[in-house]
Amino acid sequence: MINSEDILGKPIEVANFTTFADFTPFERQMIMAELYHNAWYDQERFEEMYELYNNWANNPVKECKFILPENNEDEKQI
Repeated sequence: MINSEDILGKPIEVANFTTFADFTPFERQMIMAELYHNAWYDQERFEEMYELYNNWANNPVKECKFILPENNEDEKQI
């Protein structure tokens, strides 16, 4: 089994990674992929993650504009 540290490397100091933005885009993708993998293959982990999701959805940090459909007036409707 491949460990994420085999791909990403092991951080020298954990303190260097204090926010999600401190990771490279690839590292962030790997973190999200590992979360997805765990939720897919383990029902208990899915339930934990879904509970967290619901807590966050009920108390958003700020407006989530990426969820709203884009309205591009320049495009013709088919």
